[in-house]
Amino acid sequence: MTSGRQQKEEKPPPPTVTEIRCSSCDFKEIRDFQKGDYVLKAVEATCPKCQGAMTIEGVYMVREDTEDKDRI
Repeated sequence: MTSGRQQKEEKPPPPTVTEIRCSSCDFKEIRDFQKGDYVLKAVEATCPKCQGAMTIEGVYMVREDTEDKDRI
């Protein structure tokens, strides 16, 4: 039995990604966010191109495109 209120369907939070860049050659990689990621954090992995040190340059939420955008 409901109390007259309609429950909104809860959507899962949008996906979050981490941008990692090489400090030597500007190689860029995007991966799924991992707990503990923060901007300017040094990453243990080395650059696949030049073996240089890699640093987190950004953490972003990925927005879903909505159909409202197409309306006039």
